[in-house]
Amino acid sequence: MIVKHDEMTPRERMVAFFAGKEYDRLPCCPSLGETCAPLLGVKICDYYNSTDKMVMVETEVFRKFRPDSAGIGLGLRGIPDAMGAKIGYPDYGIAYISEPLVNDYSDIDNLNIINPLKDGCLPAIIEANQRIRNAIGSEVSVGAGIAGPFTVAAAIRGTENFLKDIYINPSAVHKLLEIVTENCLRYIDTVCSMGFSSGVGDPVASGSVISLKHFREFAKPYIKLCHERIKKLTGSGGRLHICGRTKDFWDDMIDCGAGILSIDNIEDMGEASSAVGEKTCLMGNVDPVKVIKEGTVNDVFSDVKECIKKAGDNPGGFIVSSGCQVPAGSPAENIQAMMDATRIYGQYKYRGGIQ
Repeated sequence: MIVKHDEMTPRERMVAFFAGKEYDRLPCCPSLGETCAPLLGVKICDYYNSTDKMVMVETEVFRKFRPDSAGIGLGLRGIPDAMGAKIGYPDYGIAYISEPLVNDYSDIDNLNIINPLKDGCLPAIIEANQRIRNAIGSEVSVGAGIAGPFTVAAAIRGTENFLKDIYINPSAVHKLLEIVTENCLRYIDTVCSMGFSSGVGDPVASGSVISLKHFREFAKPYIKLCHERIKKLTGSGGRLHICGRTKDFWDDMIDCGAGILSIDNIEDMGEASSAVGEKTCLMGNVDPVKVIKEGTVNDVFSDVKECIKKAGDNPGGFIVSSGCQVPAGSPAENIQAMMDATRIYGQYKYRGGIQ
């Protein structure tokens, strides 16, 4: 199969895409980041703790695969680390909160309101994104996304306790969410004022974890504040990704103000397109585990083709992506296949879709 070379840079493509102008192919933005560090011989723990390694991995991954987005998000560790939480760094795993920061709600009054330019790992991530933009920003937009307030609050309280608190101490949950959201907004203010795009990933605020009622009460208002701030500062609401089941949440997620709705592979992209239509741009949802990590190149081509067949003509736009973060250990050839498949099947947007 012959892969057509790109006619536009990722930056040119995304500008045309969002302006409603003609572009060469559908955008493709797999969720890469720290899990690609081992492909370049770098332990994930070393990536987290070295600005130089963050910059090297992110720029080399862009140069190798040419995705349509770049940059380092905060992940789960960013805001909690700045607030004083203890972080665990496995050699080849995702950073995690090793001890709850809020063991009792009396601890809330002692929580830090952060300074993104001084606290925790945030200054290093901001510096890395600035250096990444200096290196490749003429070719691709560099983003600085955040973990959403519900997920951060769950992390610093301990997810099991936090979910119980929704039932037995909802006022304290809101108080914690207000503090966390203030810290998220401070980071958004900082990076957006520097010219970075941003977005929100709130994986615990999932229909696989909480009800629609609880999403509307405890997650949506705080996610909405973040997207409203992003839109105010950048002109676009940015991307919203929530893991797992979200079908019942789609209208509420759109109401949060996100410009892009990122759909986990557990949901059907055709259903999502039928449901949201012109209301928003859709993004997703190639299976990151069974297909990108464990599948063959042919499996990747097949899954990308199916996603484009289902949503490539979505009236609000469609961006090919992984359903969630591409796992560590995923073969480079499968990541490349995802880009190449989009270069082939993404051309059909202008011919009425794949038959």
